[in-house]
Amino acid sequence: MAKLMAYGNIVANYLKEAIEKSESAEVKMRCREILAQAARTLEQSPATLAQTRTVQLLEWSGTPQAISLLKTLAEGATEAHQTREAKAALARLQK
Repeated sequence: MAKLMAYGNIVANYLKEAIEKSESAEVKMRCREILAQAARTLEQSPATLAQTRTVQLLEWSGTPQAISLLKTLAEGATEAHQTREAKAALARLQK
């Protein structure tokens, strides 16, 4: 469990799938624990805050280079915080 918790939201889709498919109550319980812990850690992490602020700065600058970097970040791991933030920033810039 500790190793899975270290990956945080990156493994969230796999954990959700395990909850749906597993017949074991213990597996379901442990997967839910990991998801809850990942959510708490993500909210409090200095690294998460730094990623959010970096994406905000890129969005605010709005230069072609910044937009290009946002597009690159948006192609990252689907569950990664920075990927979600970059996708949201690009959506706001297109309005």
